[in-house]
Amino acid sequence: MYLAFRAVYPRLPGLASAVVVGTLAAGVEFSQLVSARWFDEFRTTTLGALLFGRTFDWPDIAAYWAGIGLAALGDFLAQPRFRRL
Repeated sequence: MYLAFRAVYPRLPGLASAVVVGTLAAGVEFSQLVSARWFDEFRTTTLGALLFGRTFDWPDIAAYWAGIGLAALGDFLAQPRFRRL
């Protein structure tokens, strides 16, 4: 998600991109705590499960943030100004 976000918003700084994507990822995970009938029914579909998941889990948030952090670090290290140092 971080790399897709950076492809759409390349001029946004990497740290800001990581914060936005991390917040969105956590928001999607927290949306699993919402229990509305229509929303629960949507989550039983393949698309709903892919977009919103089915169960809330704290380690998922940690995994999302770790992945976003690694992608942001790789993005930073790939910047031309960093390679000149």
